Amino acid sequence: MKPIRVLGGGLAGQVCALLLAQKGYSVTLFEPQTEPQDKVCGEGILPIGVGVLTRLDPKRSWLPLGRAFSGITYQAGSKRAQAGFSGGEFGFGVSRLRLDAWLREQVAQQPKITLNAKRVELHDVLTDDIWACGLQSRLLRVGQPRRARRFGLRFRVLTDEVPRRVTVQFFAWGECYFTPIDDRTVSVAFLVHSNASKPKDFESHIRQMLGPNCQIEKGEARAPIAMAWYKRPNRVLLGDCYRAFDPISGAGMSFALLCAELAAQSAGQLEAYQQAIFPVERHFRRMTNLLLLLSGRPRLAQWVVGKMDRHPQAFASLLHAYNDVSGLGLSAGVQLARLLT
Repeated sequence: MKPIRVLGGGLAGQVCALLLAQKGYSVTLFEPQTEPQDKVCGEGILPIGVGVLTRLDPKRSWLPLGRAFSGITYQAGSKRAQAGFSGGEFGFGVSRLRLDAWLREQVAQQPKITLNAKRVELHDVLTDDIWACGLQSRLLRVGQPRRARRFGLRFRVLTDEVPRRVTVQFFAWGECYFTPIDDRTVSVAFLVHSNASKPKDFESHIRQMLGPNCQIEKGEARAPIAMAWYKRPNRVLLGDCYRAFDPISGAGMSFALLCAELAAQSAGQLEAYQQAIFPVERHFRRMTNLLLLLSGRPRLAQWVVGKMDRHPQAFASLLHAYNDVSGLGLSAGVQLARLLT
């Protein structure tokens, strides 16, 4: 088997390297950072991403790292709707830092993977390399991301009342996500429009949701949200390298995992990978665009969430369509159209 090089040792790069090694390939993984890395995100993995982790490790030794969640709750003003995942599926909330540390342990124990701490420059890149170096990589000289119109903030909160579902709240200034990541900790992420009137005190908002006695970590994590995509690139690009979605859909980590699995299945062959990833990217892009219609539009968000609340079965079907890899295409959009009519 031909050796394969993976550029970048983040979530997508490490999972791709591990899956390739399990298939018998010798992999060189380039990653200059020697310690586990954190990243500002919602820290939730949808059932489709959980499926990739399960195929990577059928024993699910990663399960104690975080906390499973059973569904999603949407809230806009006084309207509230919730739905669970179907067929015994579950999402997974996990600290990005903790997951990265676990993946590094798996990589270190895999004899087929060679770690290389060299920082790869453009003149070092080979045609068949798999790129998993992130949106801000210096290697991406073309298709630079758009100027960020939103920014994200993340808090970690200790509470005795950890929710069983991810809760998404819509406001005029953006959205707020509450994701359980262990038995006592909730990851709280705010997505804020740069030109919106922002809350004066994010911590007060957290206490309204999780109770006055919750303990909020001092020192919030911030990051601008920049979106980019590369149409039919001439490289095998994973995760944010291929397409950086607005985080409103909560699909970032799941998309990275799916990219990694499809790249491993295609053994880094460009044409096979593009044929596999394009419908997946289109599916996530369409759902992201639909949810973005609600962002910053509180009246529309209340109307849609009210519809979801009155038709819980339709909402559950929509959630299933969103997480159904075998039914990619217009299925989720069709379900949403049925819900709103």
